Amino acid sequence: MKKFNFYFFLVLSIVVAMSSCKKEEDDDDNNNNNNEPTYEFKDQVLQGEISGVAWEFKAGKYELDYWDSTEYSVDLYDTTGAENFTTVCDVWTGDFDYNIMFSCPQDTGLYELGWGSQSITLVDWTADPVLNIVLTEGALHIISKTDSTLTGEIDAASDNESYINGYFTISLCQ
Repeated sequence: MKKFNFYFFLVLSIVVAMSSCKKEEDDDDNNNNNNEPTYEFKDQVLQGEISGVAWEFKAGKYELDYWDSTEYSVDLYDTTGAENFTTVCDVWTGDFDYNIMFSCPQDTGLYELGWGSQSITLVDWTADPVLNIVLTEGALHIISKTDSTLTGEIDAASDNESYINGYFTISLCQ
């Protein structure tokens, strides 16, 4: 009888484990609609909200990433900074109330956001302490690059108070 109970519970455990794995796969398929994109780029200048405050792209810069020479470090601002700086290359991100920053590959292409891969950070410098809102839902599309400019588009969100969508063109700083 003890052998029967052992084998019965062993078989029962295997059946339960196998059926629960199938259910998770079915749920994933239903939630993602067969791996269709969860982003849609709008044909507008990059804009949105950071911590519930309206934000619109005005200027930005990119340069070789300090930590990874195969990537660019990108900073996007909602003001030109012309009243305080000679060029956008002189700007330090903390000189604004809000900005967007990320690193990206130097190659053109579509990069889906996610933990452990591509992400975008919205920075709220007015918060105490400074608030970094990491966006991992959506995508970054690097459309083109020349010797002096980088053009891309973003559709990314954290929640209803922190999201961005639209295109940008920024200058290379060396």
